[in-house]
Amino acid sequence: MRSEFKEHIRNIIGKLVEQSDSERDNKVCFFKHYSSFNIDEEDIINIMTSLNLECDMFYYQFEEKKIQGPFCPFLDFIKELYQKYYKYMDCKEFVKKASVYPVIQDMLISYIMNGYCERNEDIIPREVPFEREKIIESVINIFQYITNEHKVVIVLDRLQRAHESTIELLYGMMKNKELFDIVIIASYNEAEDLYSYTKDSWNLLSRYIKDMEMSVDYNDDNKDAMADDVFIPVNTQIDVYLKDIKDLFLCLQLEQAKYYLDIIYKAIENGNLEVEDAQKIDILAIYSFVTVYNGEEKMAYLYCKKMSDIEYLRHDKERLIEYYYIAALVNLQSGQKNLAISSIEEGMKLTSDTNNNKYIVKYEMLKILIDIDKLPEILLWNPKSGISEYLIEMARDNNQLLHLAYAYIFGFNISNKLKLTGDKLANTELEECFKGIELAKELENTQIQIRAWQKTAVQASSEGKLDETIFCYNQCLKIMEGHNSKHEEAQIYNGIGYICLINEKYKLAYDYFIKAINIGLTVDTPKYILDAVYNLGITSIIVGDYASAVKNVNLTMKMMESLNLSRLNVCNKTKLYGLAIFAYIKLNQVYNAMLYYDIMKTALKHILDVDNPDYNMWEDDMYLYYTVTAMLADKEGDYDKANEYYEKVQNFWYSIHVKQNYILPKVVEEEAIFYKKTGNEEARKKVLTDTIKFCKKNLLIHNAEILQAILDNKNDVKEPDDNYEISNELIEEIDKMIIRCSMRKEIEKKNKMLSFFENWVDSLNYEFEKADDMINSSMLMIKNRFDIDSVMYISIRNGIPAVKYSDNEISVKKYQLRYICDYFSKNGRRIVLSRFKRSYQYHEELVSAFNRNDVATMIAIPFINREKLTEIFVAFRFKKMNYTKGLFMFEESDADLLRTAIKELIEALSKVSIKKELEKRSVTDTLTGLYNRQGMKEYINKVTRGFVSEKERHKFTILYMDLDNFKYCNDHFGHEAGDAVLVAFSRMLEGIVESSGYIIRYGGDEFVIIIPDKDTEYGVEIAEKIFANLRHNKGFKKVIEELKNMEVNISEKNRITCSIGISSGNVSGYSGIAMILKRADEALYYVKNNTKNDYKVWNLKSQEEK
Repeated sequence: MRSEFKEHIRNIIGKLVEQSDSERDNKVCFFKHYSSFNIDEEDIINIMTSLNLECDMFYYQFEEKKIQGPFCPFLDFIKELYQKYYKYMDCKEFVKKASVYPVIQDMLISYIMNGYCERNEDIIPREVPFEREKIIESVINIFQYITNEHKVVIVLDRLQRAHESTIELLYGMMKNKELFDIVIIASYNEAEDLYSYTKDSWNLLSRYIKDMEMSVDYNDDNKDAMADDVFIPVNTQIDVYLKDIKDLFLCLQLEQAKYYLDIIYKAIENGNLEVEDAQKIDILAIYSFVTVYNGEEKMAYLYCKKMSDIEYLRHDKERLIEYYYIAALVNLQSGQKNLAISSIEEGMKLTSDTNNNKYIVKYEMLKILIDIDKLPEILLWNPKSGISEYLIEMARDNNQLLHLAYAYIFGFNISNKLKLTGDKLANTELEECFKGIELAKELENTQIQIRAWQKTAVQASSEGKLDETIFCYNQCLKIMEGHNSKHEEAQIYNGIGYICLINEKYKLAYDYFIKAINIGLTVDTPKYILDAVYNLGITSIIVGDYASAVKNVNLTMKMMESLNLSRLNVCNKTKLYGLAIFAYIKLNQVYNAMLYYDIMKTALKHILDVDNPDYNMWEDDMYLYYTVTAMLADKEGDYDKANEYYEKVQNFWYSIHVKQNYILPKVVEEEAIFYKKTGNEEARKKVLTDTIKFCKKNLLIHNAEILQAILDNKNDVKEPDDNYEISNELIEEIDKMIIRCSMRKEIEKKNKMLSFFENWVDSLNYEFEKADDMINSSMLMIKNRFDIDSVMYISIRNGIPAVKYSDNEISVKKYQLRYICDYFSKNGRRIVLSRFKRSYQYHEELVSAFNRNDVATMIAIPFINREKLTEIFVAFRFKKMNYTKGLFMFEESDADLLRTAIKELIEALSKVSIKKELEKRSVTDTLTGLYNRQGMKEYINKVTRGFVSEKERHKFTILYMDLDNFKYCNDHFGHEAGDAVLVAFSRMLEGIVESSGYIIRYGGDEFVIIIPDKDTEYGVEIAEKIFANLRHNKGFKKVIEELKNMEVNISEKNRITCSIGISSGNVSGYSGIAMILKRADEALYYVKNNTKNDYKVWNLKSQEEK
């Protein structure tokens, strides 16, 4: 380092003892440069020595050749400081005093004491975002605790090579104003590329240090290129990699873990990294964990499937137990509850056989999450659920405190009336919930506490207890105090608004929804605005303000369209269509209603077109569908159909536990109008009377009064006359925010695609043995990166279509394949379909050709070359029967990217084909199609490369042949006849040798047969078959006659015969096979110079005779 730079660092470190706490920012400095400059550790040590400071100095230079663990190198610094200063203290006491989040204390204790992470309790997927923040906060808290007593200097070189966990930790440390006696000095090369996944975190850190004036430009004339520093996995370090990646996973640094797993697994798939089956299973296991906890269930399922395909798994009980646990977790997160239970049952059988208590506990804790009916959603909470006492005891006895809190809060029914007494809620059944809240307090988990009060608020509201409901939500707001929890606050206001809505406090509900919208605008987060606008749409319908309802529902759908969402937190998009249709009909805008109705019907085909459908999570949608179908039939004068569907409405209401009590009175109003119009007074009276009772029971007093007035044929009860529109100013702000969010989404998507295409090009440049291998690898990569459920790749050559790739999800018959090709031959344009768009209906016949009725969105791209259809690529995302989260519709931009990718694949396949053809020509004899001499060399090289060691020996037998009287054939019948004989002789040899050996045209009329793993006797058998065939065909007489188109006379002495030399041996390499060939040549020479038309086996005696 230059002297002025050393002096700069010296001054910064010197301030460690000079500054007051308020001057902390000046103890941090980042040196930005554009060269190969490094901070030298020895220079730092000399500076520290000259200053004679009583402090600890830590130096770390980042490199990519090995895996960087979580928060590298800060956890190792903590470990050293603990051993130096706090060894006298029990580590449990140390992390407690350092304010480490209780749930992860055992994990950090394990790292401090052993150098690796272990945790007693598995991560609950719903807790991942909250816990990830808590882990970073805990590491910062430890440094705060240590630096309150000890001064620390940290020097970080080549920070641009740090991974996300380190960058995020540094950012948190920079913003923490309580970290006083610590100096942080770092250098980074501004010109060097960052890891693509870290760019957002890096930009956040770099903006902060720039704003706080913590960076210094350092110009160095040294422009030498940086040494290559890349992570290349080697098989001797696999177990070390697994340990490091497990640490990353347990610290919830999931993207960083994925970065390394992608590299390792790609190396395995490409054949560049050989691992044992057990290690491959372990890699796939951690890959599955990382992806499922990262919300990538489809990728997790893929890796899980790859695990199950490895035969070794069936013979390793410990790994098989873990596999079933992962499979259960993946199925649970995918909404496949029954499959999750099946996996648990299979795993539990094995655990009982092996007495694996660790996994018995893990499986039982997973059962708690399943019994809560997936990871609990507040508004989807099932009051019938109940956790067994056995599971409660299991959680308590094994210190599974987070799972226990979940069980107490979400696993018990609250059926009795809630009552607010002073500042407490009275209900004996709340005792379990309160136990969970107290446990969450002990664990310092504010998220669970808030959700517990939200759940109780929902129960209170269902009993019509508005004061009790508000009390519960106020508890949530108290918990949030001092936590800057604007996101949670917006969610609470939406919750309170919804409670007011179903308790007929419509104006109050409106005010709360507007509050939620304003907070959503403040934090620039659309989901809270979406929920609020949707709820305002419902409010408008309930009060009969259908014009506002249409505006609010359409605004919701517009926002969803911009953000490419297929559902809200609380409902599917089809429910919004139902609400819009209802409002349009009430406004007598039947045309607009029909536009949405067609889309709604198409979107629900996966339920409408099957026998015994599962309505779970689609009850609201179907209830509205039956309702609006009846209303539209009534408008069209089809009273029979209207009557049929109103009966379906009533039957559905009583048979299915629908959740929209608020809209029932409005639906019943329509039924009453219809029955009055058609003269069915009995049905009218019954439906009104039953619904009035229902409204009174559920404290919907105003709705009961309206229905009673209708029953009594009175008009003296009016709808509330408040306006529930969103102001134009607020809509304008919402539009601006949606544009910002859409731009961010596009930038994020483009960054991901840039990363994809970098890997895509690398993948296509890999030398695959077969074109099919390239196609299979490419299709899997596309599925993973684009979150696609299924793909099909069709190739058309000479007008004949062939499916080159199709996974198990899609299967087509020949006539369907022909129909698909004909369709795109006539319509050469790509298709991007969404079940939520009208265009879907125009292509239903095409979609049906793929034999799936649950296609939610599809892309089909034809490729035309010289006006002929050559390829078709099709991608699908499917609609799950009762699981709709995480489903995004394909967009035109997706089609653009996929078209580019597949076009590059087609070009790469063409190059592979051309290359293979050229390679084939270089090693193949043009006339006979056999290997030529070069081909023989490559074959021998390929075979011998597979030998494990020089000591390993393999048997080979070689036949060296030369045709007798071949010159006579050429001289008398012409070279064309000679060529025909060579071809016929080649085909004869292929028929004799078959797959047991390799045939080479060595030159002219000389041929060689190489037979691995066979002895001399086998070579003699081959020779005798050759002679028998030559005798039978009379030296290819018929071949010559057919060519000359005339009968020919060839004396026996001039007929084509063959001389053969045979040699065998056990060899360990190329030179050994060459020696066998040389000896076979010597034996052939002996035959040619003596008898001809015979064979000779080489031996030492024949060599001496020669």
